[in-house]
Amino acid sequence: MQARKPTPRTQPHCIRGVTLIEVVIVVAIIGIVTAAAMPSMRSTLSNSHSTTVGNRLLADLSLARSEAIMSRMPAVVCPSSDRSTCSDSDDWSSGWIVFIDSDGNDQRSASEPVLSAASGSDLGGLQVKSTVDRTKARFLPDGRSGGTNLSVRVCDGAKLTRSVVVNISGRSRLEMPATAQTACD
Repeated sequence: MQARKPTPRTQPHCIRGVTLIEVVIVVAIIGIVTAAAMPSMRSTLSNSHSTTVGNRLLADLSLARSEAIMSRMPAVVCPSSDRSTCSDSDDWSSGWIVFIDSDGNDQRSASEPVLSAASGSDLGGLQVKSTVDRTKARFLPDGRSGGTNLSVRVCDGAKLTRSVVVNISGRSRLEMPATAQTACD
């Protein structure tokens, strides 16, 4: 007579699983890997956010220029804290507006629609400041920028992350800082 193989019902009861020590080791390894990756991830997110803000400003400046050419009236991009009126400040951190300046006074009146607006919450805590003497970007009907070159800096704390430059001909471009630790003046 041959011995019978035990069936699952007749096998001794075995508990399969992981021990507390194995769980603690895995959790510790995950914690170490996460801690090592965190500074890099934070830097990547910050860089991505400042790129988004810089691109948004660049797009709004391009919109203003093209609308000035198409409508044959001046267009203005200016800092605004209420998404309705221009503020006479070089601080754009509360947001900005784009509008066709049909009366030519560099201020938005009720009859001039806002073409685009960014609010401070869109900027996520980044500081945005323009050249001290140029608080607005004004585009003439031929696409030129009225006045001198305008530079708008996007800063994360004291560190410059991007600059948007509008030259006299009205062309806008996004510039990266010369070094990763360039101070935001």
